[in-house]
Amino acid sequence: MITKSNENLFWIFVILSFWITRIFNPLGITPGDFSRYTIPPESTEFVSHVIIQFIYWNGGILFGREIIFSFFLFLIIYGNLISIYKENKTIPNIIIFIIIFNPMYILFLAFPSKEAILLLAMIYFYKFSSKESNPINFIFSLVCLYVVYKIRLHFILPLLYIVYLKSGFGRFQIFLIIGLSTFIFQTFDNEDLVFILKEISDDFMGWESARESSTNRLWVDLVNFGSYFNLFGYYLLGVYTIIFSALPSEIFSRVSLLPLFIIGIFKASLIYYLLFKQQLSSKIFFRYLIFLFLVFFLLVPLSIWNIGSSVRYQIPFIYFITLIYGNKLFLRYKYIT
Repeated sequence: MITKSNENLFWIFVILSFWITRIFNPLGITPGDFSRYTIPPESTEFVSHVIIQFIYWNGGILFGREIIFSFFLFLIIYGNLISIYKENKTIPNIIIFIIIFNPMYILFLAFPSKEAILLLAMIYFYKFSSKESNPINFIFSLVCLYVVYKIRLHFILPLLYIVYLKSGFGRFQIFLIIGLSTFIFQTFDNEDLVFILKEISDDFMGWESARESSTNRLWVDLVNFGSYFNLFGYYLLGVYTIIFSALPSEIFSRVSLLPLFIIGIFKASLIYYLLFKQQLSSKIFFRYLIFLFLVFFLLVPLSIWNIGSSVRYQIPFIYFITLIYGNKLFLRYKYIT
């Protein structure tokens, strides 16, 4: 739990981490889309990259420079995080500290990126969804959900589950699971699955394979997986990479990746504390499991291909998971009967 005695330490790291990253960039890399988001919007079409361009271009004009605007967003993100952490008595500070000051995460939040805007939208989704005062909060949470939808469509899946619970339908979730499972198995066949996986595969391979320093795992073949047993094995591998990012063989060949593995231990500890160190009823425990399953389900295909993707795409959700605790996010609004 963050108190007045240690809050200043968090803020010192917030300020230092931003400016060290932007001025010195000790990792020696920049987000791939950074330069794309510092130019004027390419069109008026309301699509993800245009939205990000619009935000950072106009923010840079308003604040004089893009870096000042990015610092402003950075402070808003961490200011909200710290205010929420003050209420959380479950997760030790060291776990939160190591995760949110992961240099790879800071890299994407300090530079213009979709991850920064997504995280900001998801933080406010959490805050509005957790408040009980009036239905207006529910409406604002839906606005935040729409922002997430426009920037990265599939990221709304776990958040829709929270909306479902907050709307008072949690008691019927077993019927929801059965209904969705039936719909999926009746609507999608093997060809549909292969098409979806091929689209994801082509996207990553098209961008990364030409780079000499690429960390692509070219031996991963989600398209010609042979059997569903092999596909399941790839998904287990994806669960591992979500938490630890790099494989043991990759760490042995590049020792610089070891910090990612160490940070993964803290991410695993975070999930352990949420599930087993809280006094949760069986009902709420089951809802935690469903939410985490949905997060991992959508992140696995994005995390399995290379180390960069395993780090980048998880950022908004890992931060979001550090926020959740207790029952309030998984119970219906009190004003809904």
